[in-house]
Amino acid sequence: MATEKDYSISASAVNAVVESAEKIEGAASLLLLLEEKVGDDGTVASPELAAIRSILESCAKDLNSAFQEV
Repeated sequence: MATEKDYSISASAVNAVVESAEKIEGAASLLLLLEEKVGDDGTVASPELAAIRSILESCAKDLNSAFQEV
């Protein structure tokens, strides 16, 4: 039978998950702002989309690194 120790996750992995969740919430807020902006004048600038992409890529990288430990 597996013990609790077999299922332990490192603090760095937990931190990566928590921080990534917070970053994803921030990216979602930015997307909401952009949706509202598009409704006003119909344009979204490339740097605005790049900022969101950068946040999500950072989260993916952090999560991949964290889960390689598990």
